[in-house]
Amino acid sequence: MRHVLLALLLTGSPVLADDGGVVEQGGRYVAVDAARTPRSGDMVGPTCTFRTGVMARRVMAEGAEYAFVGRLQVSGRTPGDVACPYTVGGQEDTCVVASELVEHMQSRGLATGELSLEGRLLEIDGVRYVVLTAYKPSTS
Repeated sequence: MRHVLLALLLTGSPVLADDGGVVEQGGRYVAVDAARTPRSGDMVGPTCTFRTGVMARRVMAEGAEYAFVGRLQVSGRTPGDVACPYTVGGQEDTCVVASELVEHMQSRGLATGELSLEGRLLEIDGVRYVVLTAYKPSTS
């Protein structure tokens, strides 16, 4: 609840009623806590929620700023038991770590459309992990 109130105070934007972890800012959807794992077990699947959360926090702490405009592709890959439901632009070595924001995007049917993405990127053992901090359906 504190995250929701903090987001409202910092952004001045209304919090989406069904997604306390995501706020809308001018057509952009922004994660209140980008490292927060999804609420649905379907997105995590057989991987480890704990390891997924640890990886997301590490990417947020150590990663570099990242931006991408294009499409995500569904991925069956689970590097190091980390849930990565999508790859970026068909690059098998660049996986999107499962999070509440990714779950939000997927629940609205936007995950495989043209998107403008923001986040953080960290390469570990040849795998590029991306944690999304914001997304916007692309107008290009």
